[in-house]
Amino acid sequence: MCGAASPPALRAMVNLARLPKEGCFRSTDVCAESRGETVAVTGLIITLSGDPEASEEARRAIEGHDLLSLGEPNGRKVPVVADAPSQEDDMAVWQWLNALNGVEFVDVVYVDVE
Repeated sequence: MCGAASPPALRAMVNLARLPKEGCFRSTDVCAESRGETVAVTGLIITLSGDPEASEEARRAIEGHDLLSLGEPNGRKVPVVADAPSQEDDMAVWQWLNALNGVEFVDVVYVDVE
């Protein structure tokens, strides 16, 4: 994936201008792929609570997470990309999201493990 165009599903989900390098979903100068590391990129659709306070609290928590990038919300649904350094970290992020107050459901719509 490093150096290649990002998958169309991800391009539709997030504004790539927020990401550090085109085709490389890491904030480092060298992609993890070129260093021989495993990287997990996951596209998610988060369904937020109908409670506005809980929903806003969850959105702020997700926005502040280092491994997550938010897309434009569509009602209570928010597209999110998780860029985890390993499959274990990816699973931990998914579990964290599911346990987060204000999140009703987490749909996995895309997974790429390098």
